[in-house]
Amino acid sequence: FLCEGEWSEDATCYEVLTRILADGFCSRLSSKIRDELGLVYEIDSAANLFSDAGSIDVTASVAVANIEEVIHELMVQLSELAQEGPSEEEVERAVGRSLIDLELLTCCPEMVGFRLGWETICGRRASLMRDHQNLRAVSQDKLAAICRRLFKPSKLALVMLGPQQEGLEKMALKIIRKML
Repeated sequence: FLCEGEWSEDATCYEVLTRILADGFCSRLSSKIRDELGLVYEIDSAANLFSDAGSIDVTASVAVANIEEVIHELMVQLSELAQEGPSEEEVERAVGRSLIDLELLTCCPEMVGFRLGWETICGRRASLMRDHQNLRAVSQDKLAAICRRLFKPSKLALVMLGPQQEGLEKMALKIIRKML
């Protein structure tokens, strides 16, 4: 799903959103699509943020026989997020995990150097304290608004890799248009 880039005021929210989607066994997609329904071997989410644009990506390893059901269930989950937003518990857990990762970052000097160096090279004022404050400012309401804005057909780009199957693309697009 297309979104703004790394210097957007919503960049921190995009990172938290990907944790809500697929960061650990309690995350929305991992628990439902992988663990409960057993439809995928693996499912993940990531924010790929560049200077001018970005994307919220969901990737999954799935058997061809399960593709239709996976796409359907993925659209159900994303439609629910677009309509209702994440729960307070999901937001708290994702922000908490992000804060722990930020605190642990200081244990790895090369990561601190890269992160702060990159911001400096890009003309940004680097601050781990600001990053901490930005994470603390992420709210359920803000994430709900972002989900409404992102999870719709006009923001979606779909890529499927693997064996060709007749009618697969049309089937996927039909499900997506129906659900989002």
